[in-house]
Amino acid sequence: MKTKLLSKLCIIFMVVIATHENLTAQVGINTITPQAGSILDVESTNKGFLVPRVNIADLSTIAPITGGSTESLLVYNTNTTTGKGFHYWTGTVWFPILSDDWKSSGNIGTSPATNFIGTVDNVDMSFRTNNTERFRMTAGGTLRAYTSGTAAAPLFNWNGDTDTGFFRSAADEFSIVTGGVSRLSILSDGRILANAGGTATNPTFAWSGDTNKGFYSPGADMFGLVTNGVERLRIPNSNQIFAMADGTNTAPFYSWDSDPDTGIWRTATDRIAISAGGREMVEFNENGANSEVVFNDGATNSSLRVETANDVNTLFIDGTNDNIGLGTNSPNNSAQLEMTNTDRGILINRVALTATNVAGPVTSPATGLLVYNTANSSSGSTEVLPGFYYWDGSRWIAMGGTGGKDWSLEGNAGTSVATNFLGTTDNTSMSFKTNDIERVRIDSDGTLGIGSLPYTNTTLRVNKPGETFGVIAETN
Repeated sequence: MKTKLLSKLCIIFMVVIATHENLTAQVGINTITPQAGSILDVESTNKGFLVPRVNIADLSTIAPITGGSTESLLVYNTNTTTGKGFHYWTGTVWFPILSDDWKSSGNIGTSPATNFIGTVDNVDMSFRTNNTERFRMTAGGTLRAYTSGTAAAPLFNWNGDTDTGFFRSAADEFSIVTGGVSRLSILSDGRILANAGGTATNPTFAWSGDTNKGFYSPGADMFGLVTNGVERLRIPNSNQIFAMADGTNTAPFYSWDSDPDTGIWRTATDRIAISAGGREMVEFNENGANSEVVFNDGATNSSLRVETANDVNTLFIDGTNDNIGLGTNSPNNSAQLEMTNTDRGILINRVALTATNVAGPVTSPATGLLVYNTANSSSGSTEVLPGFYYWDGSRWIAMGGTGGKDWSLEGNAGTSVATNFLGTTDNTSMSFKTNDIERVRIDSDGTLGIGSLPYTNTTLRVNKPGETFGVIAETN
């Protein structure tokens, strides 16, 4: 190789001597037509240009070069410590042609363990565009932005979606943006603000796989819970929770996950019901003066039982047979009310009547109304004495056993022939029996028959079949 190079140099020298008038022209190696713009043109299709290889131990000295230190002197450094590669002399230091900098078109052969963009001293690093600082990486390791951004152009966004990202919406405030609209803001006091109320079909907070379920703001100071795009519960600014539907007896609004047909629901305005097993058991109906609590409003033959400490059937209403038992849960079907206590009775209302022909103190008594009179009042045919009375529609009628109003088997006292009598008060005959056989009859016209029916034209008839005599009159 050296022989060839010396031969070529000799040829060049001879050509230069032979053509001294062209000493200032270009030099061509391996070509007779060097490029006009070059002082030296080396051509080869399969060879390279080998620059002198030297070992530079200290980049700040010209060594190992001797004989001068001309600026732009080019060598290839073989020292791995100071950096192998092409270096040129700047006049003060050796500078690598391929330095450890980041190229505008990128680098190759880098390692994240050793290569980085940044500083090696305690100094911040600045990032600029248009010579304006946009970001700064501080020496403490924080990334600092020098612009806030806007909802339409958030500070951080995506190349294909420039109006989606986040920005600084105010001092100590951070906002998240989609479609150029601020959706959420995080305030300095720790609150997270939704910047839109949402709707029932598109609640502000929802789930990715169930976008019509969540919660939203249906109005000022209100909070709505949504499933399937329908508001179910609402919390207003009044210490209440609103149900947004009534429910039914089979699907009451408030129920349990394991028992969905048992719970509470609203049957109508001002009416609430309790259901069990899909049956409406109790209804509370506010209707002014006619407000009521209704059991078994659904007419499903449900019975009502009231327990006490000593009796599980203190009150039982049979929903199937429509009767009531006191002390029993199976009242006799022939009775509307059956009472089973053997050591207590029924106490009828006690009132103080004033006369048989005066309804008071009862107001508008119903025919058949039963009371127990506690007073001695009036006289004659309107007299009332302590005992049971019932209203026949026009007057109080004393029941058997009422003192002074019946004829006792042991006789009566205090009677008056003017007012007390045995007989009828209507146009009906009166009969007397023994051994359940009629013995005497007084017709309504006053005729009397003993042993036989009276004759219509005879005041007294005495005739007992089989007897010899009808009447015997005797003297002492």
